[in-house]
Amino acid sequence: MYRKNKKNLEDINILFIIVILTYSLAFKFLYYFFSRLNMDSKFVLTILASITSFIPIYITDKKDYIRTIEEGKGLDFKSYLFAFFIMIFLNNLSYYFSMGIETNMNKIGYSIIVSSSVNMGNSDYMVRLFYSILVAPLVEELIYRDYFFSNLNNYGTFFGIIVSSLFFGIMHENLPQFALGFSLGILFSLVYIITGSVRPVVILHMLNNLYGTLYNEFIYGFLKNDGDLQKVLLMELLIFTVLAIIAIIYFINYTDAGKILREKKIAYEKIYFKEYIKLKSTWIIVAGFIVAIINSISKI
Repeated sequence: MYRKNKKNLEDINILFIIVILTYSLAFKFLYYFFSRLNMDSKFVLTILASITSFIPIYITDKKDYIRTIEEGKGLDFKSYLFAFFIMIFLNNLSYYFSMGIETNMNKIGYSIIVSSSVNMGNSDYMVRLFYSILVAPLVEELIYRDYFFSNLNNYGTFFGIIVSSLFFGIMHENLPQFALGFSLGILFSLVYIITGSVRPVVILHMLNNLYGTLYNEFIYGFLKNDGDLQKVLLMELLIFTVLAIIAIIYFINYTDAGKILREKKIAYEKIYFKEYIKLKSTWIIVAGFIVAIINSISKI
C-alpha cells in the first residue's frame, strides 16, 4: 500500500513541476509572439499563461469545474470577516519578513524586490485588475486547493495543508511572495476543509488581491510620499494582530477547523513527511525554487 502511495506522491510532484513549466514556457512563447507583433502587455500575457497552466490539471483530472465551483457550502459573513482579518495580518507579517531580508540584502548591494522586465503600459491597468482580482484567484484555487490539496489530503490533513501551501508559495518564485503565499495557503486550505468548497476560498483570494491592489495603488504610495509609512504600517500590524488572534480563536472553537486539527493523526503523517523528502522529485522542486530565488535577486 505504501509503495503505491509513494508513487502517487511522485506523480503529484511531477504534475506540479509540469504546471510550473507550462506557465513559464507559455509566458516566454507569448512574450516572443507579442513582441513580434509590437504588442507590449504584461498582464494579458500573464492571463493567457495562467489559463494555459491549468491545462495539465484538466487533462489529469477531467471534472465539470463549473459544478465543482458551485458545490459545498459557503461561509457566513462573520467567518468571511474574521478570515479577512487573518489575511491582512499575514500580509503585514510577510511585509516585515521581506523587508527584514531586503534591508540586509541592500547592505551588500542586492535586492529581493522583483521588478518586471516587461513594461506594463497605461492601457494595462484594467487588465491588471482583471487578472489580479478575477483570473488569478480562480485559476490558482482550482489548481492548488481543489486539485493539489484535495489529493495530498489523502495522506493526512496536516500533510496536505503544508505541502500544498509550499506548492502555492513556491509557484510565486520569489521570497516575498513565497512567504505570503505559503501562509495564505494554510488559511485557504483550512477554509476549504471547513466548507468542502472551493468557492469561498476563491472569494477570499479575490478579497486579498483586491486589498493588495488598492493598498499598493493608493494607500502605500500616499503614505510613502507622506513619510508616515512605517508608523501607519506598525499601527496596522498591531491592530490586525489583535483582530487575527480573535479570528483564530473563533475558527478553532466555533468551526470544524479546530475539530479537524485536533483529530489529525500526526504519527501517521510523519511517515509520509519523512518519505516525501526522500523523493527525487521533491529535491528537483527544491532545486528549481532555489534557482528561481537566485534569479529573482538583482543588483541595486
